[in-house]
Amino acid sequence: MNKMLKKKYHENMLFNRAAKLINNCKNYPFNSYYRYCENQSKYDIWDYKEISSPMKLFLEDISPDGTLYGISYSLKRYSNFSKELNMYFEHGLYFGNLVRDTSINSIYHGTITFSGYREHFIKNKSNKRVIKIGPYIHYADDYYNKEKMGELKLKFGKTLLFFPPHSIKDQDASYDIDLICQRLKRYQNDYDTIMVCLYYKDVINGLGDYFERNGFIVVSAGHFYDFNFLRRLKSIIKLADHSISMAIGTHIGYCIYLRTPHEIINEKCDEMVPGKNNRLFNIIREKDVDNRGDGYIESFEEAENEILNYFYNCGSTISEKQKNVCNKYWGFEEIKQPVELLEIFKSDK
Repeated sequence: MNKMLKKKYHENMLFNRAAKLINNCKNYPFNSYYRYCENQSKYDIWDYKEISSPMKLFLEDISPDGTLYGISYSLKRYSNFSKELNMYFEHGLYFGNLVRDTSINSIYHGTITFSGYREHFIKNKSNKRVIKIGPYIHYADDYYNKEKMGELKLKFGKTLLFFPPHSIKDQDASYDIDLICQRLKRYQNDYDTIMVCLYYKDVINGLGDYFERNGFIVVSAGHFYDFNFLRRLKSIIKLADHSISMAIGTHIGYCIYLRTPHEIINEKCDEMVPGKNNRLFNIIREKDVDNRGDGYIESFEEAENEILNYFYNCGSTISEKQKNVCNKYWGFEEIKQPVELLEIFKSDK
C-alpha cells in the first residue's frame, strides 16, 4: 500500500473497512490467521527459524498497530472483550516527543499507550482520548505453563539473556557481531546458559547460525505479526536470571516489570562510559529521524541519558531507582485489572 492509500486508510472509515476486508480475505481466507498462529504455538522458543518464518499482515482492529506483537489479542483475552477496537496503539515505548500523525489526524478515537510520560506528549498535540495501561507484557498469557517453566529452569540453569540491537523495516541492525560474541563469552563462567533473543528479521538475515556457532542458545519471540509474540517474550524473560542489551528499548521495562534484572553493556568490556553503540541513534538511524518535529532529538536523548544513567554497567540486581525510572516511562502504576480494561474498551464508541 503506497503512502497516499495508507493515509486514506487512516482517515476514511469506508476505505478502511473495505481495505481491511480485502486484506484479511486475501492474506488469510476463512479466518485462517488464528489457526496459523495456533499452529505456530506448537514450536518452542528455540525453534527460532520456524517461528520467524514470513507472515502476512492480519488486521485485528480498525487501526493496524494493535495487531503487531499480539498486543490487541492479548488485551482482549485478558479483559474478555471480543469486539473491534477503534484506538491507535503505540506498539512500543516511544522515547521523546514523537507522536505519529496517524494517531491524531485519523479516524481513531484515541491512543493506547504506556504511561503519563507518553500521555504528556500526545496531549500536547491532540485532544483525543489517551488510555495508559502500563507494560503491555503484563496482559499476555505465559507461553509456557508453570510445570514447563520449572522443567526449563532446571534444563538451562542460571541463565543470561542478551537482546542484540535489532533490524527494522528496510534497515538492518549494525554492530560488530564478533566483538559481541567475545563480550558474551566473558560471562560463561558465571552462567550455565547464555541465551540470545533475536528479532525475526535478524533470524531471516542469518544471525542465529552465527550465535549458535559461538556456543549460545538462540531464542526468539517470533514474527511480529504472530499473536504469540508477547507470550513468548514473557516466558523468555522469565527464564532469565539476568538480562543485558546494548541500548535502550521497550525490552528494559518489560524485564524489570517481570523482575528480571537488566543491564546495558558496551561491546568493549572495560568501557566505563556509554559509547556510541549504546546510543540508539547510532545503532539504528531511522530514515526520517531528522524530520520528526522540533525538539525530537533533544527529547529522545534526554530520556536516553536518564535510562542509561540507571542501567549502564549497573550489575545484576534491580534497584529502587531503576523501578522508579521504569514507572515513569513504562507506567508500572497504570496496570489495569480485567474488569477495568473491559469497561475502558466498552466505552470506545
